Amino acid sequence: MDFSSYLAMVFRYWQAIAWCCMALFLQTNTVSAEFFNMRTSSPLSLTEFPTAVLKDWIVVRSEEGEEVEFLGQQVQLSPGAIAIAGTNSELAFFAVLAHSISIGTDVVAEPGTVLLLGHSFGSGLSVQPFDAQDFFGRLRRLGADDLADTLLPVAESQQRKIFWGLLRPSEINVNKPYNIVFEQGRRKYTLHPVLLQIKRESRSEDELATNTANAFVTALREGDVESTAALLSPVMFQEQGRTPYSNDEWINRRLRFARMLCDKTQSREISRVGGRTERGHFLFTMEENEYLLKLQVFDGSYFIEEIAQRNL
Repeated sequence: MDFSSYLAMVFRYWQAIAWCCMALFLQTNTVSAEFFNMRTSSPLSLTEFPTAVLKDWIVVRSEEGEEVEFLGQQVQLSPGAIAIAGTNSELAFFAVLAHSISIGTDVVAEPGTVLLLGHSFGSGLSVQPFDAQDFFGRLRRLGADDLADTLLPVAESQQRKIFWGLLRPSEINVNKPYNIVFEQGRRKYTLHPVLLQIKRESRSEDELATNTANAFVTALREGDVESTAALLSPVMFQEQGRTPYSNDEWINRRLRFARMLCDKTQSREISRVGGRTERGHFLFTMEENEYLLKLQVFDGSYFIEEIAQRNL
């Protein structure tokens, strides 16, 4: 064997060892938590979880204990933890059925309690008890007998504590904080990921407005039709005399308008938001022209109400 052949053999040897080490690293760092859509019973991947939880209740199980991201928060699942995650138009939640989940060292939710994360800026985190007996019955009606059986000891313990005056009945209803028609309508314009991200990243009302304007201009620049539509005011597309947001017609109108905007601005050079006028409108530049963004406060969020070329 000549020297070059020997070097090639040594290289392949160490390359094989490097690949084995990489495979072992990836295996030991893979998230093993299981996610299931509660409505359809279909399994979900870790990457599908953040989007799916905006639409349905998701069952989360962790055998070994690990950390998962939930709407911008790092949630630690203890070994054996079982929880149900979901969202409504006001907040996101993790209802714990077995063991515990936590965020940091100060926020810990145990069986029979729900971790609440409000969508509005400054709403923070909280842990409150939920009505385990009521939830137990709901799980039975949904055919989730295994989850109901997991929750049964918690429900019985709560009933004993309520009987002896050690616990007050919970009024938490994470599924629908308002009547169901109103809640379904609000979900259509409050739960888009770009809106939730803006709220999470904003620390004041002024920052909320600025982040909304920047997100809209970024969506236009990138041709992101879905995000552009989500940031347009729902009020502009709702028909008068109809039950507010009771159907999807206004959503389709808003999406068509957003697609038209993105088509018109495609391949044009668009700047970031560059400042505000005395009236509070935001400014951005597209090629040689300066444009105004007029924002509207609606249902706890800022939306784009008007785009107009600035007259100098």
